[in-house]
Amino acid sequence: MAYNDQKNDLQLWLKSFFGLSFIAPYDVEDAFVELISTCPNIADGQLFSDYVLETYVEPGCLFPPILWAETPSLNPRTTNGAESFHRTYNAQFTSAHPLTFVVISTLMETQAETVTNLSTISKGKIKPKSKEELKKIEFVNKQHEEYLKNKTPENLLKL
Repeated sequence: MAYNDQKNDLQLWLKSFFGLSFIAPYDVEDAFVELISTCPNIADGQLFSDYVLETYVEPGCLFPPILWAETPSLNPRTTNGAESFHRTYNAQFTSAHPLTFVVISTLMETQAETVTNLSTISKGKIKPKSKEELKKIEFVNKQHEEYLKNKTPENLLKL
């Protein structure tokens, strides 16, 4: 697979698509066009890029950029809270069909934990970000500032 092959130009090109989520929604289409123009292997890249265009970029698509593209900020970038909950919840069970009292016990523990978290948040106590997370945020913000200083289609891909 090209995505996992460290010596493949197509791998670097595919990873560039993640950068689209760090620019303003109104810049996504221009950045996408620039990204397509740099594809090292049109035969392999066309199928993927057509899917991304039709699903995430072009007007009237299923998931327009206004839903997923955002300039860097301190806000969490995830929109996958439900999936995170289900992954954690499902990890509590060791079988496909757990006993009823095990499910009820797990639900009660989850509810107690949620009430505690909501209480903590309502009191204004928020878990501070780790040093590693703050470094990542700072790096992305600096890259975005550099991009804004020299905003050209080529620089959209350097973010």
